[in-house]
Amino acid sequence: MESLNPDNASILVCGGGGIAFQVAKKLKDRGSWVWLMQRNDSRKKDIEKMNAIFVKGDGLDINSVDKVFSGLEDVEVVISSIGGTVEDPRADSEANINLINAAVKKGVKKFVLITSLGCGDTKDALNERFYSILKPILIEKEKAESHLITTVTSPSSAPSQMTAIIIRPGGLLSDPATGQGVLLRGSAATVGGSVSREDVAELVVRATFAPISGLPLTSDGQEVNVLEDGEVVLHNGETLVALDSTKIRRNQEGVLNIVTRSS
Repeated sequence: MESLNPDNASILVCGGGGIAFQVAKKLKDRGSWVWLMQRNDSRKKDIEKMNAIFVKGDGLDINSVDKVFSGLEDVEVVISSIGGTVEDPRADSEANINLINAAVKKGVKKFVLITSLGCGDTKDALNERFYSILKPILIEKEKAESHLITTVTSPSSAPSQMTAIIIRPGGLLSDPATGQGVLLRGSAATVGGSVSREDVAELVVRATFAPISGLPLTSDGQEVNVLEDGEVVLHNGETLVALDSTKIRRNQEGVLNIVTRSS
């Protein structure tokens, strides 16, 4: 069970502004080599200002994705926050699935997929009205989650050395980081709330460099392995929820199983 060293790690970040940019900045601060994939040139100067490498690619175009990966000599991690709109949510599934497949072919070690609270077993964390509005997006995000989990855990799939983590943030805020962001497992399906993009980015980076067990999390979601230095071990194919601990709204009673904090 090996964790990645942030210093000189090679990481491809895929997504527009917001979380993807925050993640890239934090990775650069830790000494990583960062490529940021964008569909157009509009953010190229901003990317270069943070000493990251701009890569042009469209996740919905398989040939474009393959070209991006073939242009990278070595990439250890892919982090994707790519998403579409309610009117056209294809990117939430198709673009991420294209990235997952390309990452496997490239021999990527870890894939971190950022989706949303409301996917899968966290549907009840959103109120009925809000869920109905986001439903087209959430359905497509679930397809990408399912494909990623199957890719890294199913014995019937092609052998893959890649591990994966899925992070579902709550309602995203543009507020500055509070340092109160938490990753939750187990009872996370029972709670809702919000969190700043910057806190999510910090949690994503911490999950990126956390060691991952070769086995999935137990079905009851309550297993927590801790190393001697106190660092929590994540599980291959595990899904975690990112929220601000001061803004958590409980839908049901339950014990919050906190994996790590953004402070």
